[in-house]
Amino acid sequence: MNKLSVEEALLGEWFASACAELGVDCIPNFCVGDTRWPAYLPKFGGLNGMVVGSLNCNYAKPGLFYCSLVNPTSYVGSSREILRETLDDWGWFGSVEDRPNWYSGAAWGAIAQPHNPADALRRR
Repeated sequence: MNKLSVEEALLGEWFASACAELGVDCIPNFCVGDTRWPAYLPKFGGLNGMVVGSLNCNYAKPGLFYCSLVNPTSYVGSSREILRETLDDWGWFGSVEDRPNWYSGAAWGAIAQPHNPADALRRR
């Protein structure tokens, strides 16, 4: 199993801290098979959640999880607003009752229009 680099560990810690401040679940240092990812967000990105990694690293495919590789320098040390905008873009897939009150569902640069992308997938 891979060990997280210092950069990846910092990214995972930042995501965990920022998510806690925003009131959403995040599991840092998350394993999928033999691959360790900096962070896992169980209610964003897809029905099985999303793993987050660094653009500067290579990872095995995460199977059923959605995946986003981000530039750590764009996040670590940044305001929580950047994460809130990112999470809006990735989409909420948890229950309506658990959806954070700040969540707008707006994609990057779009006008906020509240929605739950999981609803569209469940209708199929």
